[in-house]
Amino acid sequence: MENIMSHIAPNIVVACVDFRFQNEFLAHCNKQLGNKTFDYLTYPGASKAILDRKSRDAIFSAISTLVKIHQTEMVVILDHIDCGAYGGSVRFSNIKDEINFHKEKLTEAGELLTKEFPEIKVGLLIYNYRQNKLLTV
Repeated sequence: MENIMSHIAPNIVVACVDFRFQNEFLAHCNKQLGNKTFDYLTYPGASKAILDRKSRDAIFSAISTLVKIHQTEMVVILDHIDCGAYGGSVRFSNIKDEINFHKEKLTEAGELLTKEFPEIKVGLLIYNYRQNKLLTV
């Protein structure tokens, strides 16, 4: 783990607030990001929150501040299957359709992030709790 006193967090993770998965989100993000320091923002639906104009303004404001003070290089958006903000898994006929839906929404959210913060890399992830693994989009 990087020196906490350095005040540099090269990554921001925007994840869903779902209490069921916070420990898994953090563990997987630590592994995925090579144990590099990251700021952690949570909003219902992660990608959905970025796609919604009202919450997007708040998220982008937070990201803008963090980029300035923590020298952010990458923002990761982390969705998960069975997300209540999107209607849960029951909304989909199968897991493949659900994952494809999240891929589409994450891609849209990532494009908005890139447009607003062209100097920042964007990572897109889906947490599949049934297999306890992250899928990269």
